[in-house]
Amino acid sequence: MIKIHGKDVPTELAELVDPRITALLVVDVQNDFCSPGGLADRAGADLTMYRSVIPRIAALAACCRDTGVPVVNVQMLTLKNGASDSPSWLRVRLRANKNFNPDNHGIYDFTVEGTWGAELVPELNADKSDFYVSKFRSSAFHKTALDVLLRSNGIRNVLITGCTTEGCVESTVRDACFYDYFPVLITDCVASDVLELHEASLRVMSAYRTDVATSTQVMEVWQRSKKE
Repeated sequence: MIKIHGKDVPTELAELVDPRITALLVVDVQNDFCSPGGLADRAGADLTMYRSVIPRIAALAACCRDTGVPVVNVQMLTLKNGASDSPSWLRVRLRANKNFNPDNHGIYDFTVEGTWGAELVPELNADKSDFYVSKFRSSAFHKTALDVLLRSNGIRNVLITGCTTEGCVESTVRDACFYDYFPVLITDCVASDVLELHEASLRVMSAYRTDVATSTQVMEVWQRSKKE
């Protein structure tokens, strides 16, 4: 911890993941994005990276529950018949289509409310003790209950996991800073279906937007603190 202008600023990982004031965000780990047979899979997305990180996210979430760190499962939703889609958001989705099928000029209606595709992947082992936040845009903070939920529970630090790295994860990292939280990107627990975009996003975010750590590093810090 250092003082700048008389204010305490955490600088060590142990301070940035202090269980008393830290929460885990699991962003958009849903069937349509990550599961075989989901919309992304049917559209031709490469799920390899998602399938590899899901067990690590689940292990970190389990450790959080044992340590007393709140787990917040964030779910992207789309309302039926485009009710939640503005023209601008539809344009974003049209641009995103080129990552799957450049010849498809339509809209993929992903994670529609009430469908299997919108559900969290079962391998997360989400628990009834977890918090759940729904969103209609990329950032987990944009017009959701996340900020009031975190502040109501004394949270200052957020560990960010999920998908996609260059999309909803990066949007959430940026907003976490703007809402005056300390984000820590868990680099082995984020993924994309486009490796080049994943790597580019990690490089941009780690330049100065967020602190970074692996899930192993975080859990080792918590294990040491239990022994002290």
